[in-house]
Amino acid sequence: LRLPPPNLRVFQHGLAHIAQKSETMVAQISVKNAVLCSKEVAGSSQQRRTHTVCALRSVSVRSASYGGVTLRMPSGFESSEIGFSNGMYQSSGVQRRVKMHAAAGDNKDDLGETDVKAFKDMASLDKLIDSMLEANDEQMPVIIGQSVMQLNQKFFMRIATRCDSVSDQEAKEKLGDLSVKVMRLLEELVKQTTTSMSTSNEILQKIVAAAADPNTGEFMVPLSPKEIQAMRKAMSENYSKVDEAVVAQAYSWIRKSGDDGLKGMVEILQRVLQLYGAFALVPKCKPTDAEGTAARALEEVLAADVEDWPRLLKDADDAGFGTGAFLGELQKRMEQVVLGMANGSYTQRVLAEYLKEVEERAKNTFPKVQK
Repeated sequence: LRLPPPNLRVFQHGLAHIAQKSETMVAQISVKNAVLCSKEVAGSSQQRRTHTVCALRSVSVRSASYGGVTLRMPSGFESSEIGFSNGMYQSSGVQRRVKMHAAAGDNKDDLGETDVKAFKDMASLDKLIDSMLEANDEQMPVIIGQSVMQLNQKFFMRIATRCDSVSDQEAKEKLGDLSVKVMRLLEELVKQTTTSMSTSNEILQKIVAAAADPNTGEFMVPLSPKEIQAMRKAMSENYSKVDEAVVAQAYSWIRKSGDDGLKGMVEILQRVLQLYGAFALVPKCKPTDAEGTAARALEEVLAADVEDWPRLLKDADDAGFGTGAFLGELQKRMEQVVLGMANGSYTQRVLAEYLKEVEERAKNTFPKVQK
């Protein structure tokens, strides 16, 4: 199985980022006041501050202006970046500087690229917030899982802005309750992901360790037939526990091993994915289709080790399946993987690569098939 260099998991990275920031995230925010700050009137009573209140601490947000353009919330502009001033503590709490971009005019042509992007981001967050407000308790975890990378500080600040812009008290309470619910679900998701990662490591280690020398614990590559069979046995015993998280972890290890120059470990991990593909495509790696059919010949190839593919493909060609019947059955399997599995998942990726490799080997083996 020739696997392309995998990317690190964005979902896992996003959750790790959330775990680091969860202690300082706003649990419930409501904007109290938002008014002008005039540059022309120095030290006057017209200078006002924007206050936000959160469940964890009181946060002072200082409004700003650019080029003499007065900033007003929430109309006219949207806060797009939040900078935390480290070490600045006063009686009101941690001071946060909010960088805002003012719209120079009502015409869209007057807006810069940054302003247009800010408005697009705001619209995306509003759509997400609206979907959450309409969702029930069963739908909320699904929405959280699908949009986890958007649930950052900007998301909670947008809830605060919307709280300030509505006059209906019931709508304000719903937005406040939403921020609390999202925070609670995020914390639970982080805990579950941490547990899942630990379990995935243990399962993957068991399968990989089967290829090590039982006396020294060292790995010898290329793997011997005995070591491959030991890994196959370990995969059979743990296959029911191998899920998307375990497969994704294997990709992560491959990337790390490749970066560290451990080519031997990359080969072993690729073997793990090959064995997973075999067990996933042929339950228990035991062909069940009728003898003497192209479907049976395909199952025998899929369930076998890569080293046995040339012999089995030649047998399929000798049986008369090399004229197209074998590849026809293979195409059906590919369609099942593409249409029947979660699009873009690591498990789908493994099976698709596995079937593609079989297809390439088959085309090189069957002389009557047009390359």
